[in-house]
Amino acid sequence: MPILKRKPGALRNGAPFKEFKLPASIQQVQKELSMHPDGDKEFIKILLEVREHGLDKVDKFCMAVLSEGICNADLIVRRIKQKPQVHSEQTLFLEYPLDFDCHCYDEQLLTQAKQEVTNDRIN
Repeated sequence: MPILKRKPGALRNGAPFKEFKLPASIQQVQKELSMHPDGDKEFIKILLEVREHGLDKVDKFCMAVLSEGICNADLIVRRIKQKPQVHSEQTLFLEYPLDFDCHCYDEQLLTQAKQEVTNDRIN
């Protein structure tokens, strides 16, 4: 795979890649990107994500982006790398609830603010 970064044409013309079978959604992305002048380079960005994230995850995001009517390598890569968001239905609970009284900080801030006001009046 690293050779593809330097020689993107190897993807189309290289012997090892001619028998390379990819999932349908990834093939569709390749086909659509190949219509652009830098399509091979763009497609290689996606293929390089397979090493880190796996073929299934790359396939899933290619399929999702295609279903939206979009075919953009940077968008696919961004979504692959994006951390899953916590949905609002999920609630996190602390194993040990906090039992610290934070009001002491409020009192300190109030005292400090009063002192600043007094100092400003004096100056």
